[in-house]
Amino acid sequence: HGNLYFTSARANGMNFWQSYPYALGGSLMWEFFGEATPPSINDVFATSIGGAALGETLFRISALPLDDSRRGMARLWRELLSGIINPMRALNRIITGDAWRVRPKGNRYHDYERLPINIVLSTGTRYLADKGALFRGEFNSYVNLLLNYGDPFSSENKPYDFFSLETTLGFFGNQPAVNTFHLVGQLWSTPISSGKDIDIKFGIYQHF
Repeated sequence: HGNLYFTSARANGMNFWQSYPYALGGSLMWEFFGEATPPSINDVFATSIGGAALGETLFRISALPLDDSRRGMARLWRELLSGIINPMRALNRIITGDAWRVRPKGNRYHDYERLPINIVLSTGTRYLADKGALFRGEFNSYVNLLLNYGDPFSSENKPYDFFSLETTLGFFGNQPAVNTFHLVGQLWSTPISSGKDIDIKFGIYQHF
């Protein structure tokens, strides 16, 4: 739930680092005043650090369908999709009236030339063996999504100007709906070498 605290701040114009304390503050508020059990340091880390990672990712992805120049059902579906991805942004847009305010063309919320988007979607069925047994297990249908946001070798250097997200959703069987979720986001990077055959960068990345 830390991403809800984080995206609330992001939706009100704060940047990544300014929004971080909101996830931490929300976690501490819940740990000290929302539970009857003693505060858990693990929960504080998961809610604040994990919430910031997931929150920044969802905030950026929720911007992809938004287009204030659209009207009618096309606008409704775009706002709805963005709201499913990021409820706090949708709530903020409803309160401010941005959810239905029409602006001239060119008022999109994502620059695809500056931050390219690459998506690979695959589906299939796999057999999951029980403790390595060949004939004891179950079939599991799945959908795998791989999303690369931005260019890791571009000059863009704000937190999460590049991130890679991979998730696998499973259907049927006894497996959880979210089989895997792996996120790697760039916090900071600097070029080390750039040549004809190879580019090298050094960076600090957040893994979730």
